[in-house]
Amino acid sequence: MSTDRLIQRTCIIVGLLCLVGVARAQTPQPWDTNNLSWVAPTTCTSGQPVANCAVTGYRIERSATTTGAFAALGASTTTSFTHTSAAAGQNCYRVIATSAKGDSFPSNVACKTNTQPSGPPNPPTNLTVVEPIAYDIRPNEHTFAFDRGRAVGVIKVGSACDETRTTGGGFYALERPSKAKITRPPRSTALVAKCGAA
Repeated sequence: MSTDRLIQRTCIIVGLLCLVGVARAQTPQPWDTNNLSWVAPTTCTSGQPVANCAVTGYRIERSATTTGAFAALGASTTTSFTHTSAAAGQNCYRVIATSAKGDSFPSNVACKTNTQPSGPPNPPTNLTVVEPIAYDIRPNEHTFAFDRGRAVGVIKVGSACDETRTTGGGFYALERPSKAKITRPPRSTALVAKCGAA
């Protein structure tokens, strides 16, 4: 079996492309930035180390649909790539391992829909606390975001909120969590509270 065929099968079997962006995000990303990562194959289908297959890097390709024409977007010698200024709407990606002897078959396709936000109004809405209960936050492994946790203290109504960080439902990060009076040890350094426009 040829080295090219080994690379092709390895890339298909491994599946390569993990979902975009939020999979590793600990903080919100800009709407037009997609963070891609994939699993590099470690062996050829013959059992030889990938180094023997002469893989030199990866070519990242993008399309607006899973079945549309893919165009080269960039290249990487590592297993990650950041697509900045992604178009609004659906962005689909696939990865192809490159080698001195030829390219692999494309990986599985993964897509992300980028929605251009209405954005914070200009000027900003100046969100402030409208309910005095402060909550900690906890990571949600299913959505790769943060959820409001348990009540951990109180915060003065009118305190400033950070409108760029939210757990949804009208709860936003406190700009100065140190101002909260803690009644229960929080599980996070960031705290959220119910906020509204000033």
